[in-house]
Amino acid sequence: MALDILAPRNQAPLNKYVDASLEKINDNTSDSIRPLATLISDDDDDEFHRDIWRILKDALALDKEINRQAARVSWIFYRIPAPFKSAEMELTSRDIQVTEDQMIHLVVAPGLRKRGKSSGEDFETDNQLLEAEVSWVPDQVPRK
Repeated sequence: MALDILAPRNQAPLNKYVDASLEKINDNTSDSIRPLATLISDDDDDEFHRDIWRILKDALALDKEINRQAARVSWIFYRIPAPFKSAEMELTSRDIQVTEDQMIHLVVAPGLRKRGKSSGEDFETDNQLLEAEVSWVPDQVPRK
């Protein structure tokens, strides 16, 4: 509520900028995913574009809500390939056995970490809320 009072009265320019930025992200994401998406779905291009747009808008709304908290909440991303860390990551497939520090090649969902409490206390405490979901791809076996 306090943030609503402090918010600028005329947010139209900001909203226009955010929408334009989201549209650019949507276009880039759609262009990157489209070759793979056509392998698994028969949806038309407009529907695919709308789905990505909806995901981005939902993610932005979630981010706004998270940022209203006094606690610092951050997404954990990894530069791929990255060493597997069982305390921070969870494999998408239980059938695969990966040892600590073995390289993973795909992040399916980032992790989520929170420092402190919404009340403004315990900022020295860092808690993992969600483990990153990752996948492992075996290295190419050399041909003989």
